[in-house]
Amino acid sequence: MFLGSILFVQQKLCNQSLEDWNTAESLTVALLWLTFEVAALYLYIFSAIFYLLMITLRGEFSSHKTDLKGNRYKYDAMNYYKTDLDWFAFIFIGFVMDSAVIFLQVSGKYGIQSTGKGSTDEHLTYITIGLRIFQFFSMRDLRDKHRYINRFPNSIWVIQIVIYAYINLYMYFNKPTHTLLRSIAYFDTIMSFFQFLLYLIYINFHMHETEDVGGQEVVN
Repeated sequence: MFLGSILFVQQKLCNQSLEDWNTAESLTVALLWLTFEVAALYLYIFSAIFYLLMITLRGEFSSHKTDLKGNRYKYDAMNYYKTDLDWFAFIFIGFVMDSAVIFLQVSGKYGIQSTGKGSTDEHLTYITIGLRIFQFFSMRDLRDKHRYINRFPNSIWVIQIVIYAYINLYMYFNKPTHTLLRSIAYFDTIMSFFQFLLYLIYINFHMHETEDVGGQEVVN
């Protein structure tokens, strides 16, 4: 999914008009996305490390048992938390990549400068960073302490749909002012779409799962 999102942005960049490619910034952005393609793999690894560390610390300092099923010790951590790691990676990778491009723009690295006045694409990236922080605090765990899929409140999804609708309407009606920041906004939008699609798949596949909790069969 991460690779698919990156390839979508690269395809969009490659379909620019010939005039757009006659600038150093456009070539720089295209090369940066080749770097991002490689970086996404390493970010997934760092995301897994961060999540497992967070789970470990939560277990060490929690006043109650976090694994109510009590069988986590039977599995390798990567296998046990596989779906959780995939889910958390959407949040972690999105936050890191959004933050990285803002750093490149604000610091003036690679000669990337604003080409417009007033409202620019920069504010879109700050919005997506804020959304990833919102996701971290509201929906970072795909499964609950019983290992059931969390049913996130509809309000969480409505907030994100409204904000991403604004982002896409802005991009549709306004010309790009930062090629890199506009491309990361496309990337974040398609990533969030895949994230929502993954959630729907998990919800449908696990809607009628049964577990033995405390000697009683519980239907989720």
